[in-house]
Amino acid sequence: MTETIPAMRARWKAELLAAITAQAERNITQTEAAPVLGVSVQRLNALIHQNAIHWPRNQQAAPINTREVAQ
Repeated sequence: MTETIPAMRARWKAELLAAITAQAERNITQTEAAPVLGVSVQRLNALIHQNAIHWPRNQQAAPINTREVAQ
């Protein structure tokens, strides 16, 4: 039996979300995961937010004190 277009789209979306979730579980940054998934960082971030996928945050560097830099 031939797969219908709506069924194909649903399968594609499920596979994409599974791939995104698998990358999130690897504990890597979205910047590192985007090329692996073949999407831009912006598109990956949008998909994460649109589908309420939990992406653990890596600890970021301490913010730079801008007043000390300006002097």
